[in-house]
Amino acid sequence: MHHTVLCIHLNKGVALMNQYHSNAQQPSAWRFFVYSLVGILCFFIPFTINGNNTIFVDHVHLAIRSIIGPLMPYVALIMILIGTALPIVRRTFMTSITNLVITLFKVAGAMIGIMYVFKFGPSILFKANYGPFLFEKLMMPLSILIPVGAIALSLLVGYGLLEFVGVYMEPIMRPIF
Repeated sequence: MHHTVLCIHLNKGVALMNQYHSNAQQPSAWRFFVYSLVGILCFFIPFTINGNNTIFVDHVHLAIRSIIGPLMPYVALIMILIGTALPIVRRTFMTSITNLVITLFKVAGAMIGIMYVFKFGPSILFKANYGPFLFEKLMMPLSILIPVGAIALSLLVGYGLLEFVGVYMEPIMRPIF
């Protein structure tokens, strides 16, 4: 009798597991197709907004920068300062010589960023090919573009598209590498 009850419970458990797995696979396939398509649209399909023809990630980056407006140098400087402070607070700069050197460069960069944003320091810092180029042409756009791109990139790699493409590219890539 106990054996019969155990078999009934096991059969119900297997049936529930099969039902769970079949239900779980359908949303996974849905996520794969929908999120991968959105990721492809974010990075590979340019479209025009206000005369600017570029990809979605760049449109979002430009919209955020226009919303932030004149505060953008301060937002970029805050990101520099956070990036400089984190290895010091977490004490990861002490884990290797490489981390120590990178942290020292971050500290130097933070000091230069402070001087540039608050307009003091050596005159070479304000020459066209130095401060304005490094801060306004690189740091300010990248301080928004990288986080926005990272979020959109998760749509390409987080739902199986990377693995899907990787399986089909393996016969081509394996002989090359």
